[in-house]
Amino acid sequence: MPASTVNAPLIDLAQERATEGGFTIDFRVGSATELPWLDGSFDVCCMPELLEHVAEWEKCLLESVRCLRPGGALYLTTSNKLCPVQQEFNLPLYSWYPGFLKRRYERLAVTTRPEIVNHATCPAVNWFSFYQLRRFLAPHGFRCLDRFDVLSHVASDPGRQLMLALIRHVPGFRLLGQMMTQGTVILAIRDR
Repeated sequence: MPASTVNAPLIDLAQERATEGGFTIDFRVGSATELPWLDGSFDVCCMPELLEHVAEWEKCLLESVRCLRPGGALYLTTSNKLCPVQQEFNLPLYSWYPGFLKRRYERLAVTTRPEIVNHATCPAVNWFSFYQLRRFLAPHGFRCLDRFDVLSHVASDPGRQLMLALIRHVPGFRLLGQMMTQGTVILAIRDR
């Protein structure tokens, strides 16, 4: 079934809700690897929980890069291959499995063993770290911030303030913080 057939009712619903809310929004059906917008069309591009499900993730990310204006922001959340605990598959340490073994379990999840996946009919096929995505985006003129960079500087208690300071300023603590969080979060700001 073509994507336009599957997504058209959702576009109609989104348009209806936007109108009810008093917003004028240009909704379109498209592909994440071939966005239906011109170069430099957006100030902000949000990609929540998408990249891990797109086989051609590089092409998908480059499409977002193409559509962002200089000074624009890309907000991205995705799987975290550094964290041994995750919610995608009901398998221990899954994010650390080698690629060939992940492919095997992905095939099983969509054919004969759907119970090994928690909540997705199309399970993740890619796993990322903040560092990997930062390396990919940097040559395209992006300064990348992780979850610890964008957290509020005013934590509610002294213990949290100390922990956040250690994570921000001690590389080993930042890596440990990345390993203890199930998802990868990036706010990438494009150079002007």
